[in-house]
Amino acid sequence: MGIVLPYDELSEIRKRMRDISPNLVAYGEVEGANYYAQATELSKLVKKSLGKEALDVPIKELEDYYMTDVISRASSTMAKCIVAVKKQKESKY
Repeated sequence: MGIVLPYDELSEIRKRMRDISPNLVAYGEVEGANYYAQATELSKLVKKSLGKEALDVPIKELEDYYMTDVISRASSTMAKCIVAVKKQKESKY
């Protein structure tokens, strides 16, 4: 691309990565995920209050959830499985 970067050594790149995002160079460390603050902020956007009735979701069955990756979608075996499952669902047994 003809762009010269201001780094001559790998250590300089790693130092810059640490400056930008320390988690990129935190090898072997596990960070806890705490979404409490985010959930609290999102809850403030809700205009309704929860009622006494049970919560319900519109989609109760995730159809073809296992076909979400390119390898499964390209698989002839998975295609046959989908046909078999659809036939079984249409069956009265």
